[in-house]
Amino acid sequence: MDRDTVSRFKTIADVDAQIDSVLNDSPILITSKLSNFELPFFNASPALRRLLVLKELYRLHDTVDRTYTELARLNRSRTATPSDLEDFKKAFQEIVKITTNRYPAFRLVLDQARHFLDLGCAPGGFATWLLQNTLMHGVGITLPPSASIPGISVQGSLQSLAPRFSVYEEDVCSIARGQSTSINWDTTEHIPPAGFDLVIANAAIMLAEGAVPRTKKIDLVYAQLLVALEHIAAGGTLVLSLWMRPFDWVIDIIAILRDSFDSVYAVKPRYQAKTSFAYIVCQSYKANADVKHLHLDHIRAIICYFNRTAIGDVDTIALPHPSEAVAGQAILTYVVELFTPVWERQYDAIRSNYDRVLQGHGSGACPRVHPNQRSESTLARIGNKNPQMPAARSTADHSSDWRSRSAQRDVTQRQEEKNIGYKKLFNTPKGASDRQWR
Repeated sequence: MDRDTVSRFKTIADVDAQIDSVLNDSPILITSKLSNFELPFFNASPALRRLLVLKELYRLHDTVDRTYTELARLNRSRTATPSDLEDFKKAFQEIVKITTNRYPAFRLVLDQARHFLDLGCAPGGFATWLLQNTLMHGVGITLPPSASIPGISVQGSLQSLAPRFSVYEEDVCSIARGQSTSINWDTTEHIPPAGFDLVIANAAIMLAEGAVPRTKKIDLVYAQLLVALEHIAAGGTLVLSLWMRPFDWVIDIIAILRDSFDSVYAVKPRYQAKTSFAYIVCQSYKANADVKHLHLDHIRAIICYFNRTAIGDVDTIALPHPSEAVAGQAILTYVVELFTPVWERQYDAIRSNYDRVLQGHGSGACPRVHPNQRSESTLARIGNKNPQMPAARSTADHSSDWRSRSAQRDVTQRQEEKNIGYKKLFNTPKGASDRQWR
């Protein structure tokens, strides 16, 4: 599964056949990149298996790779525009529509709510929708301009809504560490004593790829969650953006949400369908004082670990204080059921774009604003063609970060395993050269 092989694909049917071939004959080409923690989810979910193979094939396509590299470069140098506000406004409108279709009372909850907190409010699309479609008053937190992080400025159109929306320039991570300089949560007039009816925690996904280390984004997700749970009202709603890959820290957060709210639901707006995150809509905060205290202490311990440990720029971390709730069949089943619809939507969106690339109708680029795409459930049509596929075995040697794993295990052994997988996949004739695949 190298670039030369992928470049020979002519139609999307070739891609579908390759996905089946990898999963049937050489799953090690994917499982060798997974941690031990991720493997049970890979084995349990046909949707995740097909998505991971498709993403690898998509990434290896030269045109896609070139355009995404250029896009990342441009995103690091651009600032937010009014169109970004409109795009996120439409995204929140779709989140409300999808969630209301699943839980009809959700819109009534928004209509009756009085106060919302928007953590990472720039460019302001979510707040704008709420201020224009409900009677709520809001408080927004965003990084100050001195932070020099591109793409997150609050748009001027929010100024007209200032009487109902107060914006504070503050680092959410500093607030989580008790180092806030601009907000006194006990005396500020805009902070409701009983807590916020709705909390939006969306800051992490607004940071451009490469602008900050990935571990900083993980730290920010935990910081948002801490501030959210500290200031949400009883019975309140939380909308949290979260990566969909079943890393241990992602499952840790889902376990906290599952324990804290009556319902937890994953939503993926169409124009963000190709992205690797979803919005987790959590309704009816129910944690009592003891449970809340337990969760907050757990989150603070992880944030402290980030502060004192040099982790590096990795996708996942080994949690210093893993919760018992992240292990076992119950949480595995829960997460697979939660994420399967959004895994399928991402699969459909990537496959649709890949088809356009192969037909020459598109460059493969992921534009600044992902276009609306009608998502058919391709996975439902394909089904699980290999329901009896044996469970994959880990080649990760307890490593939580596949990007740095070459330094943690025998490189020669890994190369031999891949060579065997490639030869089996491409039916290398007996007696053919045993030189390493590149």
